[in-house]
Amino acid sequence: MSNMKNALIFFTKVPTPGLTKTRLTTEHGGIFTPEEAAELYRAVMLDTAEVGFRALEQGREQQAGRKVRFRHQRDPGA
Repeated sequence: MSNMKNALIFFTKVPTPGLTKTRLTTEHGGIFTPEEAAELYRAVMLDTAEVGFRALEQGREQQAGRKVRFRHQRDPGA
């Protein structure tokens, strides 16, 4: 049995309107309000974290010798 550990380190900013994804806002030639740009950034962060955590889970299951099937499930309320 392996003693190998897996970890996910995810560096990000807090999705604050007017401070994140400002180049996407109308003030800078984009198409989003500052609030919409921050919400887009938040959604991208959550999707990225979900993929990372699922990859960790998949790696742990493979190390345990179980068959793994990756299946993306989006929360319909998100």
